[in-house]
Amino acid sequence: MDGEGERTLKFFADAAKEGKCLALVFQDEAQPAYHLPNFNRKPEDHYMDDLEELRKGLNGYGGLYRGIMFQVDRGKTFAKSFKEFVENAWRGDGYLSGAGENLKPYYWQENSDHIRNRDGIVFSDEYHVNSEGDPPIT
Repeated sequence: MDGEGERTLKFFADAAKEGKCLALVFQDEAQPAYHLPNFNRKPEDHYMDDLEELRKGLNGYGGLYRGIMFQVDRGKTFAKSFKEFVENAWRGDGYLSGAGENLKPYYWQENSDHIRNRDGIVFSDEYHVNSEGDPPIT
């Protein structure tokens, strides 16, 4: 992602304007748009704004939507704070467990029926993707 400060949720919101959608994001981090470099354990304003825009786009969405975020490794180290951030944002854990702060209603573990029936809205996350190889298929 580029041009928007690695604002993953903004990308997913733009993708929700389509009928059937498979939105793939390959990203190593999302700072400082969504969390500060020192990882202050609270969402930044861009995160909350983009999440609200995404939720609006998904409200009443009648098509098939799959949003997958792949965290790309950056060599010997990876952005641990970004992984924790995404896990909390997608799963509704930790400091993003409050109502309206996450995508838990759409997370793949909560939506096995949508996956099986090939309908609805589902988000998933994959970590430690090698930036030099082929991406995994989930």
